[in-house]
Amino acid sequence: MAGRTLDLPRFLAEELFPSVQRTGTVPGLGEWSNLQRSALFALPVKHGFVNIPTLNAIGPGGIKAAVRGFRMMPSVGPDAENELARMGASGITTHTQSPFGKVGQWSQNVTSRADTAQRLALHRTLLENNPVPPGYASHYRDLTPYQQGQVIQDRLVDYTRSSPLIDKLRSLGSNFPLWRLTLPSLAAKALVRNPRAVGGLARAEQAYNEARGNTAKGYETEFALPTDEGVGAAFEPASYFLNTANLVNAAYHHGNLQDEIAGIRSGKVANLLLGVAPGGYLGTEALNAYHSKAPTYERLLLALMGAYDKNLKSPYAQRVEQYRVENPAASKFEAQKHGY
Repeated sequence: MAGRTLDLPRFLAEELFPSVQRTGTVPGLGEWSNLQRSALFALPVKHGFVNIPTLNAIGPGGIKAAVRGFRMMPSVGPDAENELARMGASGITTHTQSPFGKVGQWSQNVTSRADTAQRLALHRTLLENNPVPPGYASHYRDLTPYQQGQVIQDRLVDYTRSSPLIDKLRSLGSNFPLWRLTLPSLAAKALVRNPRAVGGLARAEQAYNEARGNTAKGYETEFALPTDEGVGAAFEPASYFLNTANLVNAAYHHGNLQDEIAGIRSGKVANLLLGVAPGGYLGTEALNAYHSKAPTYERLLLALMGAYDKNLKSPYAQRVEQYRVENPAASKFEAQKHGY
């Protein structure tokens, strides 16, 4: 046996023998943060078919790149992944093992395929349009492959990038820290460089509800796009940052919960349960869809896409809203405290 080595899969070797030792972590919470992310990737509709295409639509490629990504999805494979990898523009890698078994791995691979298609579609569109990307002096075609890859990553989130802050948040059980800390800058860039696209998405939501007469029927669909989340961070930055930390998010969770969760009539308990559970946000959205007055098929789309009926409010949310009406000078956190 002397001189022999055992080659472990990279993801397993890094888990057992991490190359970077991190201090100040809370045992188990880092794994909990990873489970939250895996739960999102194992249900591909929200991330692969809503989040990334939305970022593509408001980016330099516009709606053309986003639609192109959907069309390319059936044909992308290892060659597309290798092309992006050579540029340093890879997205969610299919080599990451899902903790949810074969079904979870299959779903995660669908997410990865959708992500890869959107990135490649943006690359192809920029090659055709050949703009001068912000921060560069040359047209897109004249950039090095690595520079082109960075343009893509700057628009569609660089999952290979990290920072001491993001690592620390993950170790403390944070809820999607890379995604949530990247969104505000992406939304700000889109508002400056492509305001028509951002405005178009907002008008599309309004047009959808008006065309279907939703408000008159007692429900109103909110798409909950990443642009909404990113822009919201500018108006309530403290709340946004605190809600990025998973345990705080459990205590200050949004109020779209319904009156009953398995017989528990407590917004606080419900928030804790859904706030800390991997994929718990899906439970919130599913309950919202279940109690909505929308047609059955629309309820299903609401839950799968992360959209929700914003006319529904739990007793907790109603108390918070009433307190803010009666006390306009009160902070959001003070109103939430009285809601409990």
